Amino acid sequence: MLAALRCVNESAHLLRTRTTQTNARVPAAAELATAIDTAMETLASRARDDDARTLPPLRQLHDLLIADAGDDDFSALVETELDEIVDALDTVGHLLGMERAETDTA
Repeated sequence: MLAALRCVNESAHLLRTRTTQTNARVPAAAELATAIDTAMETLASRARDDDARTLPPLRQLHDLLIADAGDDDFSALVETELDEIVDALDTVGHLLGMERAETDTA
């Protein structure tokens, strides 16, 4: 669990430093960013033995964001690091016995 959380930290730090250096903004990432915040709060709640049982649909939101991304190096970096964050948070949720929410992608 600690390794997964370390991965979240490292990926978030890399994204923060690279977006600051390039002055880039990814407005479409707002929904995924909100879901990541919610997931972190939900995982913390579950770790405290609360009744939280479901994580936000991180993978679906990630895939929707990437489907609209460009083919440049910055987009590739964002895709890679957000993928690491989503995988790590889903792993922690699984270790805590949580389920992932599904969204309607139709």
